[in-house]
Amino acid sequence: MRFSVVIPIYNAAGTIVRCVESIVASGLPEGDYEIILVNDGSTDDSGIVCDSFVRRYPFIRVVNQENKGVSAARNNGVALATGEYVCFCDSDDYLASDGLRDVIRHCGEGIDMVRYYCDFVFQDGRKPKTPVDRKEGKVTFQGTGKEYLRRFGIETFCWNYLYRREFLLSNGLFFTPGIIAEDTDFMFRVMMADPMIISLDAHVYQYSIRPNSISTDKSQGQSRRFATDLAGSLIKIESRLKDYRISDPSLYFSCRKSIETRLITLFSRTLSSDYSKEEFKAFIQSLKTAGLLPLETAPSSKLEQISRTAISILSRFPGIFPPSRWIFRHFFLPIVYPRLLHD
Repeated sequence: MRFSVVIPIYNAAGTIVRCVESIVASGLPEGDYEIILVNDGSTDDSGIVCDSFVRRYPFIRVVNQENKGVSAARNNGVALATGEYVCFCDSDDYLASDGLRDVIRHCGEGIDMVRYYCDFVFQDGRKPKTPVDRKEGKVTFQGTGKEYLRRFGIETFCWNYLYRREFLLSNGLFFTPGIIAEDTDFMFRVMMADPMIISLDAHVYQYSIRPNSISTDKSQGQSRRFATDLAGSLIKIESRLKDYRISDPSLYFSCRKSIETRLITLFSRTLSSDYSKEEFKAFIQSLKTAGLLPLETAPSSKLEQISRTAISILSRFPGIFPPSRWIFRHFFLPIVYPRLLHD
């Protein structure tokens, strides 16, 4: 079998049909792929919907587990997959028509990963940015994982790739269970294992932007957890990365740029959280101790410059955190952020 699609599912009865049907509609021969639905302890009708797919399609399997989170669900799917390659699709996202056919023809001897692009799509079908025209899977990069890091930095999402399953297993590359913002940690470890990669300009993955998902939910409790987990991942990455500052400065500074971009997300989540002033001071100190602050790389846009300036000020004067949080929650999030998101 060529590849397996692993779909973690938690209370996704309203979106899983579109997700699965988009893969089925790719028109690939049934013997070429399988779909593994990992039902992560859903409490809605997701299990019923999944079982209906099994009755209709012989290449779909359902795995039921207690609720352990998306990382554990993906790990379970990889362990049970029978395809030579494996890819991930979240249950509220979907794949472009015929997109996989552009991708799988590049799988073969010596290729550990095949990268493709995604489009960001709002629930009503609008796209915030005009996607690059597809060029029938033209190769835009071919090289090793460390070469990829030197050129492009750390990948943000795990679902932009087909992975050779044996490469993941032989290198012990699994998602860290129990955390959110898990992709950054996973993708850094994958790339540092130095896989052979082919990157295509095919726009295959359709990322659905919806309110109250794990990645967009900015409630205080969810933001605190997101910030805590992301900070832990970035600290682990910096700890491993610092050895390359002298031995491979190109790799170091490219990855450091990616880390600092993620720090902007990290600080936005702290401003959405319920951290006290004392907790925020301790948080800042942990980032400084780990070497993540002060920032080292240059901004690449005016918006990033503004964000970095705000981070520098908050890092130097953490006592202003409470009024900064009020401005962020009552002005930036309801007024400025929606406009930026739709630009």
